Amino acid sequence: MGQKLIALVDLNSAYCEMERLFRPDLKGRAIVVLSSSDGCVVSRSAEAKKLGVKMGEVYFKIREWYEHQGGVAFSSNFTLYADLSARFMAILSTMTYQCVPYSVDEAWVTIDTAWAGDPTEYGRAIRAKVLQWIGLSSGVGIGPTKVIAKLASAASKRWPKTGGVVDLSDPARLAKLMAITPVDEVWGIGRKLSAKLVDQGIRTAADLAAADPKILRRRYGVLVERTALELRGIPCAGLEEMVKCRQQVIVSRTFGERISNRDVMRQSLAVFIELATEKLRREGVCCQHISIFMQTSMFDTKGPQYANQASTGLVVPTDDPRVLLATLEPLLTGTWRDGYPFSKAGIMLSDIQPKGLRQGDLFAADHIDPRREALMNVVDAINHSGKLGKVYFAARGHRDLSSMIKRERLSPRYTTNLAELPVVKA
Repeated sequence: MGQKLIALVDLNSAYCEMERLFRPDLKGRAIVVLSSSDGCVVSRSAEAKKLGVKMGEVYFKIREWYEHQGGVAFSSNFTLYADLSARFMAILSTMTYQCVPYSVDEAWVTIDTAWAGDPTEYGRAIRAKVLQWIGLSSGVGIGPTKVIAKLASAASKRWPKTGGVVDLSDPARLAKLMAITPVDEVWGIGRKLSAKLVDQGIRTAADLAAADPKILRRRYGVLVERTALELRGIPCAGLEEMVKCRQQVIVSRTFGERISNRDVMRQSLAVFIELATEKLRREGVCCQHISIFMQTSMFDTKGPQYANQASTGLVVPTDDPRVLLATLEPLLTGTWRDGYPFSKAGIMLSDIQPKGLRQGDLFAADHIDPRREALMNVVDAINHSGKLGKVYFAARGHRDLSSMIKRERLSPRYTTNLAELPVVKA
């Protein structure tokens, strides 16, 4: 009978390496990927990290210096990233009987030594197949618990001599690594919490594992207690196939051009509502609360500054954009101010609950009318077919995402658009 272990497979500098995949001329050069409207750095290649580029850095502040160093910047190409991520997850699914995506570039998998054999060798086989099939490098961290696997994953990236695979199922090897790992590098322990732990003499992962779980729970809560237990090799959280219902859905954008017109802002927020409710329907959930927010640029020190938000609840939970669009004008009345050039706005849907568990209302029965759901199913089918164009609501006017976002450095959608395939000239 074999040992069941948890592995975290993580793509290295995913967005940057996905961009480099189709640009071999960029080998060895620093690459960064930027956020919405080319605002901040959200991904850095190893070369960019060596230059000192920090995560979240505002790009226009470092642009001249960075490009003088030979660095290259790309706008976020989420169509490309999502497609390569799906291929990555498909590979992992063929090599393990349980694969649970953790993010776009990470997934938890189960390795059973009864069929996988040596965990380190199997981790290398996973890395080799990912590299061969989609051309991306990855790291594999293996351990008896998720916290230990996360620790191993970080080690696989930090020390090249590991070959990208670290197995911490051996207690002696685990103890050696925990003794040199600062407590703030343990998964789930942030800076504020680590400062409190250090004050109590808990400076390393080994110290946290050795601490009394009951005292940790009383002082810092059940999550810290579970983290300490997992560092001891006691599983407190398995791989969950059922994804928990998310607590909120946020859709926001930093605009390519400032918005000073109320109608344009209303149309932009209407687009966000359409996108957010599409996510709700895709996940089979509804919301009972909506908020809108807007702000001027914090980097514009000469112009007027203003930020505000407003929210309202709904009688019946919904995933229908028409219900939420009806709340937009009253919310906008409470937040809009003439004379301000807004650089960012968004909406947040909260009080999320499964559609099958929502409770109706005697006086708002049409909000859960089956005909409403049937209509939205048709709209989604048309919009996802790729054949019949798109169906939009009149509230958005002619606004679309491409008109809101500045993406001057956008790369082609190499894997999903025939017109943008690379051309090879013989």
